[in-house]
Amino acid sequence: DHLIVNNGRTKDIQWTSAKLGYVSAEGVKDFNSSLSQPEYHTILTEPLPAEYIEHMCMKMVPYKGSWVMPNDPIARKYIDSRQKK
Repeated sequence: DHLIVNNGRTKDIQWTSAKLGYVSAEGVKDFNSSLSQPEYHTILTEPLPAEYIEHMCMKMVPYKGSWVMPNDPIARKYIDSRQKK
């Protein structure tokens, strides 16, 4: 199975699928070839290593119903000001 990651090429995808009624596997590879993340080049069947996920994602913590970076006083102040209104 192949999955297109829509990277802003909606018109190209529609044009390609209009010919056959679907996008061929080769077409999917072509659309996804410009993506730099290897996990977007194929459907994963195994989980990514925790170290890789931690490298890709910012650490966030919950704060009053929102997510903020740990020790981020600006985001917390903004959330506090919005809740006072």
